[in-house]
Amino acid sequence: DVCTGPGTILLSLLHYMPNACGMGIEISSDALSLAKINSERFNLNNRAQLLESDMFSALDGKNEQFDLIVSNPPYIRTGDAKLLSQDVLNEPHIALFGGEDGLDFYRILAKTCGTYLKSQGHIAFEIGFDQAEPVKALLEETGQYSNIRCITDLGGNDRVVTAVYEG
Repeated sequence: DVCTGPGTILLSLLHYMPNACGMGIEISSDALSLAKINSERFNLNNRAQLLESDMFSALDGKNEQFDLIVSNPPYIRTGDAKLLSQDVLNEPHIALFGGEDGLDFYRILAKTCGTYLKSQGHIAFEIGFDQAEPVKALLEETGQYSNIRCITDLGGNDRVVTAVYEG
């Protein structure tokens, strides 16, 4: 789980997949501390490895290969800050903003996930409601992924882009 924050996605996946183990990587030491607390609280600390890392940097030079990489990266456009409620703006900005077009982290994910995925491994990225086509295009541009599709949430909004790594 890249940009794991408090570990919500990673720990949920481990809860529903009792034979799996996983890794959460996060740049914020505060968020990572909360992820560790949550991992212990839900008795998943023996299956969840948590690393402080700027995206994949902690994995550089290691031979890590995953079946699945998930991410809910910061994806709000910096110019949209003025449109956000104060409740949202109270969140750490490092967890919210994904650059001028909101796609900075997806660019990194699209280029880098293949290094850490097993052949036929899967990716799943949470996206903003209007980011499906740009994120799908970033994945297509790499030539490394197939079955690129978008899943909608219960409100009918685009919410998750998935793909299969063909490496």
